[in-house]
Amino acid sequence: MLSASQELTVQLRQRSAELEASQRALQESNAELELKAELLARQNRDIEVKNTEIEEARQVLEERAEQLAVSMRYKSEFLGNMSYELRSPLNSLLILAKLLADNAEGNLTPRQVEFAETIHGAGSDLLQLITDILDLSRVEAGKMDVSPTRIALAQILDYVEAVFRPLTGRSTSTSPYGCRRSCP
Repeated sequence: MLSASQELTVQLRQRSAELEASQRALQESNAELELKAELLARQNRDIEVKNTEIEEARQVLEERAEQLAVSMRYKSEFLGNMSYELRSPLNSLLILAKLLADNAEGNLTPRQVEFAETIHGAGSDLLQLITDILDLSRVEAGKMDVSPTRIALAQILDYVEAVFRPLTGRSTSTSPYGCRRSCP
């Protein structure tokens, strides 16, 4: 019996050691699980914070988009109103410049007639620019379709020359490009 009792004691000690080893392994496993749970909790908090920040940023963007839409509408209305307000005096200027350019009484010098024609041309171009600005505001508002057209470079050169020649005080140029000999 003594030997059986000793054998049982040895087995109990072995089992006790195994149980203690298992218990230590479970404790280590529990500690690891607690660390992982803390890490997951921190990650969840970080995700919640980021989600909150994203939501706030989305709201700010929506507010700014709304403000931009309002400012675009005001800008379009301003451009529309301003273009109409500018047209009346400009049309008067164009009529007077055309009357001077026609020189019906013949009392103007050729240079004065050229200046009147330049004023009329520049005024007409300004009127076209105002119309283009109004058209752009209509395009922005979605009230007009865009249809691009080609324009010859020679027309642009003629326009620039006609507008700026009187300002430079030079006569017509001799080069094929509309410039003096120093131009390419």
